Amino acid sequence: MVIDGIEYKYVHGRLLRTWTIEEEYFMLAHLTVWSDAAIARHLKRTEEAVKRYRWRLHQHSFNQHLIASGLAAEITGLTPQTLTKMARKKRIKAKRKPGSSRWLFYPDALPVS
Repeated sequence: MVIDGIEYKYVHGRLLRTWTIEEEYFMLAHLTVWSDAAIARHLKRTEEAVKRYRWRLHQHSFNQHLIASGLAAEITGLTPQTLTKMARKKRIKAKRKPGSSRWLFYPDALPVS
């Protein structure tokens, strides 16, 4: 069913707005940079709808406010290895990525060069 150019479908007696391929691509492209709330505002959807669709696609957000060691290295002028050593010694605030040996860094806690 199409209302005002937007496609809807009935699921378990409820009228739900279907996800377009453009919305899906936008969400996947901005997932690591934008929060679920920001993506929802841009797509004119609820935050819960974005979260559920993301889980349905097996795209789990992990600490979207953290950055990877490569980007942290570019910002600070240090090598990723140096940042990782500092994180292990708890000299800078960072987290290990779940199920990985990679570190994620808090941008506001990075040393300024």
